[in-house]
Amino acid sequence: MHKIKEFYGIIDGFKYIVEKLEVSLMIDLFVLVTKVFLSAHFSSCIFYEIGKADLENGWLTVFELNTEGTFQVYIVCLYFTFITMSTIGYGDYSPKTEYEMIYIICISLAACGIFGYIVS
Repeated sequence: MHKIKEFYGIIDGFKYIVEKLEVSLMIDLFVLVTKVFLSAHFSSCIFYEIGKADLENGWLTVFELNTEGTFQVYIVCLYFTFITMSTIGYGDYSPKTEYEMIYIICISLAACGIFGYIVS
């Protein structure tokens, strides 16, 4: 009988550890997703400002987004940033000026570091 109680004590200890580990993993996942979204948000805002700086040849003018509302342009910027960060590629929006291209090179390198951090 003593061995059975000892066995159940070990199982209860194991359950406690697993429950704590699951909570810890959920918190780690939340923090990771938050970091990725904040990185994408700041990158999107910078990409918008770069496009706004060159209204003659920039991507905002080429894709006729300079007359759209702020939310619509933000969604396009966020979409573009996630496409860049995930290295899927550009089908509909792409950088048009040299400054935009240089910025995207920097973002691609930073995204490699972010996703390398996620994997490890």
